[in-house]
Amino acid sequence: MGASRSYTGAVLIALAGLLFFILLMPAYNGLSARRTALDERNRLIAERTDILAKINELKQESAKRAGDIRQFSYVVPAGKAPADLVAMIQTLASQNGLQLTSLAMGAGNNDEKAPYLAQSIDLGLAGGYAAFRSFIESLEKNVRIIDIESIDAAPTTENSPVIGFRIKARAYFISSR
Repeated sequence: MGASRSYTGAVLIALAGLLFFILLMPAYNGLSARRTALDERNRLIAERTDILAKINELKQESAKRAGDIRQFSYVVPAGKAPADLVAMIQTLASQNGLQLTSLAMGAGNNDEKAPYLAQSIDLGLAGGYAAFRSFIESLEKNVRIIDIESIDAAPTTENSPVIGFRIKARAYFISSR
């Protein structure tokens, strides 16, 4: 009887070990995988929470700088806005005693890598030298950035105080690419 008891005990221990590996090990491995997945999800939640906090900070900073952004949009508008540009030039010319005789706008030379684009402007003006000088000073002090590339001047008729001016310039705007 002693030998059969030791065999029975060994068989029961082997059966318990086998049942452990068949029934409990997969459950343990599944639990371990679930813990890993839970840790990963908690990490993702923490990252997303940090991202949302940063987005809220940027929104608050953007709200604080809304005035600066608005002023910058006047200097370098988000689009060509040719009607605004024509109105601004016409107003400056008339305020300074010049007559706008011609106005042509072209595409300009645009660098594909630049964050802004340029629009070429060809202006024809007529008036006196003092009025033209005042116009250039007003254009220089204007909010909108305009670079003058060349200025040509010639009298409209012989012995006339009226001078014809031709200005080639570039106006800038932000590209919407």
